[in-house]
Order: sequence, then C-alpha cells, then structure tokens
Amino acid sequence: MATGIAIQLIKGYTHLELGQYAERLVFGFGIPFAMTAVLAIFFQIVFNNRWLGMLALILFSIVQAVASNFGFDHNLYLFGGAPGAPYSDMNGYGHFLGILAWFYLYWGSISVLLIVLSYLLWNRGALTPIWRRLRTLPGAFGPGTAGLALVALLVAVLSGSWIFYNTNVLNEYRNSREGERLAAEFERTYRADLEGLPQPKIADVSINVDIYPEERRYAAEGRYVIENRTDAPIETVWVSYGGGADILSQAIAGAELTTSDDDFHMYAWTFDEPMQPGETAELAFEVEVANRGFRNGGNVSTVNYNGTFFNNGEAMPSLGFNRGRLLQDRQARRRQGLDEIERAFDLDDESHWRENYISSDADFVNFRTIVSTSADQIAVAPGYLEREWTEGDRRYFEYVMDAPILNFYSWLSADYSVVEEEHNGILYQIYYHEPHSWNLDRMMEAAQESIDYFSEVLSPFQYRQFRIMEFPAYASFAQSFPNTIPYSEGIGFIADLRGNEEIDYVYYVTAHEAAHQWWAHQVMSANVQGGTMLVETFAQYSALMVMEREYGPDHMRRFLKFELDSYLNARSNEAREELPLYRVENQQHIHYRKGAVIMYALQDYVGEDVVNRAMQRLIERYGFQGEPYARSADFLRLLREEAGPEWDDLITDFFERITIFDLRVTEAETRALGEGEWETTIRVEAHKYYADGQGEETEADIDYGIDIGLFRRNLDGAFEGTDHILYFERREVNETEMEFVIRTTGQRPIYAGIDPYNKLIDRNSNDNLIQIDWIRGEAGAGDAGADTDSGGGDEAASE
Repeated sequence: MATGIAIQLIKGYTHLELGQYAERLVFGFGIPFAMTAVLAIFFQIVFNNRWLGMLALILFSIVQAVASNFGFDHNLYLFGGAPGAPYSDMNGYGHFLGILAWFYLYWGSISVLLIVLSYLLWNRGALTPIWRRLRTLPGAFGPGTAGLALVALLVAVLSGSWIFYNTNVLNEYRNSREGERLAAEFERTYRADLEGLPQPKIADVSINVDIYPEERRYAAEGRYVIENRTDAPIETVWVSYGGGADILSQAIAGAELTTSDDDFHMYAWTFDEPMQPGETAELAFEVEVANRGFRNGGNVSTVNYNGTFFNNGEAMPSLGFNRGRLLQDRQARRRQGLDEIERAFDLDDESHWRENYISSDADFVNFRTIVSTSADQIAVAPGYLEREWTEGDRRYFEYVMDAPILNFYSWLSADYSVVEEEHNGILYQIYYHEPHSWNLDRMMEAAQESIDYFSEVLSPFQYRQFRIMEFPAYASFAQSFPNTIPYSEGIGFIADLRGNEEIDYVYYVTAHEAAHQWWAHQVMSANVQGGTMLVETFAQYSALMVMEREYGPDHMRRFLKFELDSYLNARSNEAREELPLYRVENQQHIHYRKGAVIMYALQDYVGEDVVNRAMQRLIERYGFQGEPYARSADFLRLLREEAGPEWDDLITDFFERITIFDLRVTEAETRALGEGEWETTIRVEAHKYYADGQGEETEADIDYGIDIGLFRRNLDGAFEGTDHILYFERREVNETEMEFVIRTTGQRPIYAGIDPYNKLIDRNSNDNLIQIDWIRGEAGAGDAGADTDSGGGDEAASE
C-alpha cells in the first residue's frame, strides 16, 4: 500500500484515494490470503507432515484451477470462490462489492469452522494419527468451540442458501459446458432450415425505452415496420431476441404465432395471407432486461447505477437466423460433434452481397426513440434531440434521425456533465463524469480535426452533431454509432497524456471512431470476406492520416512498429489459416494491425491523393445503400484505376497475397572526406516471401523501392522535427545483398536504416536500424563537425 502511494506521488498524482487502497487491501488481498492460510494450516494438522501438507495444498489448488474445464465452476464448492468485483471511477464498485461480500461471508464462515477443527485436531504432545484424533473429536468440543462452530455452520448454511437462491433460482446457472451444449443444440435445431431463408427486412424503427439505474433494469416498447424486399411471397417470419431479455409481449399484424421456443427465444409468425414483394407489416413488442439478484459469475451488466450503455443487440428483436449464436471455437465444435464452420462467406458469393456484415435483417432504417431515466441523469441515443421533459421523478428525451441509418443504435444514461463547442456548423459535445475533465480538450481537438479532414478528402460529414459519451471501465473500447460515440473511461477519460514518449491513444481512438462515421455509417461492407477491411482497416488508416498531420512521421513510426509487432505476434497463433487482407475474415490482427501498416505504406508509395480518390469513388458508388453493399474487391478495382498499371504488382503484394519481407542492415560505416563531408557505406540484406495460410513461405524475387536513411540519433528517441534526418531516399532494391554509398554534408551520421519507419511487413523490424561505425582516417577536419552533434549520448556510445 505504501509502495503504491509512493509511486503515485513520484508520478505527480496527488489525489490519493485511501479508501480505495483500504478496500483493495481487504477485499482484493487480505480476505483471500487469510482463507488460503487457514486451509494451509488445516492441511498441515491433518497430515502431520509439513511436506505432505504443502503437497496437499498444491494438489488442491490444481484441482480447483482445472475443475471448470470439466463443468465444475460454481463458487459454492470452489474454496474461496467468488465473482470478481471490478472498479470503475465513474460507478465505483457499484453492485459488485455487495455480491463479493456474500461469498466472502459464506467462505469466511467455513474458514472459521476449519479454524475450530484445526484447533481441536491439533497434536498436543506425541504425534497421533489423524484417524485417532477424528475418533476423539466429538468429545473435544467445549462450550466455546461448540458455540463458535455452530454459529459458523449456521452462517454458512444461511449465506450459502441465499447465494444458491440468487444464482440458481432467480437466475439460471449454467456451467461453461452447458452453454456450449445449448449453442450446439440451437444450431442443430434451426440452422439447416433457417439459414438463408428469405425474410423481410426492417425498414422503420420506433422504440420507447425506460431505464431504471437504481434497479439496474430497463424496459422497452417498440414497433418495427418490416418489408418484403425479395422477389417472392413470404409465408413465415422468424423473430428472435437476445438471451438476457424477458419478452413481455409481441405481435405481427395479420400473422399468427405458430412456433414459440422460449428456451432459445425463437418465434415463428405465419401470415394469414403470404406477404407479397414490396408489402409491409408491423411488428410490435415489449421486452425487459432485469438483473435480478446476482449470478455465480458474469455480473457485469449494461445497466449500472451511474453509467448505463446497451445497444439494440441485447434485447430488441431481430429477423431470421442469427449466425452470431453459432459456436465459433473449433475445439468446442468438435466436442459437440459439429462440422467446421466458415468464418465468413466467400468474397465472390453473390447471395450475400445484398446483406451487410453487421445485420442481415435490415439495410438503412428510419429511427426514432423516446428514452427516460432517473431525474438526476441524462439519457442519450443516436439522433437529434427533439424535446426533453420531466414527469415526476423521471426525465424524458426524444431523439429522431433525419435520415436512414444502419440498424445499429444504443442508449446511454449517467449523471453527466456536458462540454460543447460549435465548429464549422457542427455541434461537438462530450458527456462526461464530472471529475474526468483531464482529456476533454484532446478529445474535442481530435474530433474536430478528424471531421474536418475526412470531410475534405472523403465526402461531407452527414450529421450536424458529433457526440462522445463516457461509460464505466468495465469494458475498454469505444464504439461508433450514428453521430454518437460511447467511449470507455478506461481508454480515454482517465488516461495520463502528460509525457510525449507514448502514443497519444486518446487522440487516435477518437479519430478512429470519427472515421467510422464514413467507414460503416456511409459505406457498409457486404457480408463476405474482406468486409472488415472496408470498415476497420479504413478507419485505422483514416485515423493514421489525421495522426500524421498532428504529430508528424516520427510518431507514426512508433505506432506502425506497434501495429507491425502486434500482427506478427498474433499470426503465429492463428487458429485456422491466415488469409490476405482483402479476404480477411474478421481477424483483428489482420484488419487492425496489418491493415494499418499496409494502408499507410500504400499511400506512401502510390500517393495519398490516389488513395483518397479511390475512396471518394467508393463512397460515391456505395454510400448509404446496399444494392449491393461494397466489397474489398470493389475498392481494389477503383484503386488500380486511379494508381495505374505500374502499381499493380505492389497492390497485389499488399492486398491479395500474404507478403513478408526480411530487411536488415548488416553493416554500416562512415568516414570523413573533408570539413563537414561524410561518405557512408551501408550494406543491406533484403528478402521477400509469399506465405500460404499455414505460414509456409516461398521466397520470391525482390524488386522494390525501399527507404534508406541516415540519422543523427536513434529514431526511438526522435519524437518531432526533422533535424535528425541527414539522408532519406527511396532506393531500388533488386538483389538480396546490396551496398549503398551515400555522401552527406553537415554533421556525422550516427544511425543507418532500411525501411526505418516500418512501412513494410518486415518479420523483424528490430534489425532495420543500426549504429554506424566511424572509420577515423587522416582527414581529421571532419571530426570537428561531428563533435558539434547534439546527440551526445549516441555519439559517445559510437566512439
């Protein structure tokens, strides 16, 4: 505790929360440690041998650790077991600490019982076998020990009963294997008949939501207008709901409920007369999400005392078959006797070009919502605030979108403070927890600069407002909804950005989510391979370009190296097979990490204007529509048209193949030619490989223009400016071993590099930059120039 306080003070943070330290010390360490110590003592007394006692404790711990793999994961029989109690500065411990206290009361009582037994079984005098001590145990109880044991047993029974009532009666308890079995049963029951079955699409959405933060509950009453957009009549509509929803009522005008499966929340509605092409119908529903009591695990909920955030996928109805409910894990599918499942539909499968990868039951929909919350909170949803009013202790907000949006929306509620600015006709707002004002300026700046840049180089921003809303750090992500960005406190609002050595991820995440207003909310991809390239890779790239304008290329080097190393580390753990970027199957290390490096290199080679023109044409052709949705192949076609045939091989290498480079500087030396003149010789080794999906590599001829650079200091310490760059040119590399002789004037080169800014997918970027050997000759005049080098530490090291 003292060490933690000291570290905070050393780092300049003086707002010490001693209560937080105390709670963590007691609940996070003290109580679990004490219970483990009691168990260790009990084993020592039972076995009468220190080594056997320690072995028993180790074996017991191992059995507990692996028990969940066999379906034994209830905290009522895992010693000391309890759900986690995550902390959010916005919501505190919320409801979690009370849940943890019940389990600690239960196991604490059992620990007291073990203490009593340990005391009574303790060897006093000569060692006595455990069976003899157990035989005399009943007579060893005195009034004090018997009373204490009885109280401990009674508390354990009562608290255990209360826990069981909450985890197994109020809530359904399922171990991990049971959840797996049910997912397999769902697939066997519905997939063959429903997947690919023509269904109507949602065209219009109107939902009233009532949020009760103090009860961690919300209720929703909604209406969908559904439309038959197929070429044939539809007799039956299948409606499903999220697993956590209670369905209070539902109805489709002109249809009868013919199948009702409450276990899987699947319902079939058969029309009195088949629904004709172009015909519409209305689906009305009422649902509720009520967090009753507590569960054995997974008590993080979307509704919190302060900081509610949920989207329509949690409880609102969807149409047709939902592939998101299928078992994805290959081992789990084998255990359940299921065939391997494709991660995405083939890029050339035309049957899925007219559905997007977020939801197959809707294209762009009209959206309206009225949301209420407690009087001390503000509720937010996508759309423009039409009106706000108060009734009793409830506060109401009505939001309406003035143009169709994706069928993807959310609701938030918290005790927010609001900061806002108007810039270029757009209202920028940040809804935040009052103490969390540290990074508001960075978020506001990033939002405005991103929207300005994207509007300039891509297409006009489609909304009149841009809002960021903070939610608790029980999850660490930000997510882009139409003109609305829920943003975790943990990755933005409480970040420490006082130093310039780290990547400004608050600025970057804000820019990335702003980019999704184009890449998703203007252009959405088809539900086929490569879909996340158009949405996530393009958002990564767009944010990178904003970052470069703000910070310069040296900051980009650190970001690109991070992305490159993350991709290389993850590809070694690929569960199935790696695919080229344009066929990515929602693999994050490809569409985020590799995609960022590829797109940045692309604009560096063919030109930012070329990439922008291809993106502009993609938006013009596929923006705000889904007949069909855009594919990665569509972008590559436009890119080739804009770039010209001279870049065709590079585009193929970057997007359509898995191309790996192995670049390194093997040797570098410099010598003085005269006053302030230097001749540097760089020897490099360069290889290019094509990999298949299993990682098998085949070397190919290399013929690339690759950056060669000379620098005054190590790029790891170069954060801004260009004064450290002595030479930087793209040179033709067409042999595996090459030598470059470069003459420069001014200060002595200290470092030499090939692809020093990590623009290519290089299997080891750590050997791209090395320190240059200084060959001292007779011409000592050049030394004076070197001695004025401000990179003192590096120069001293080179000497």
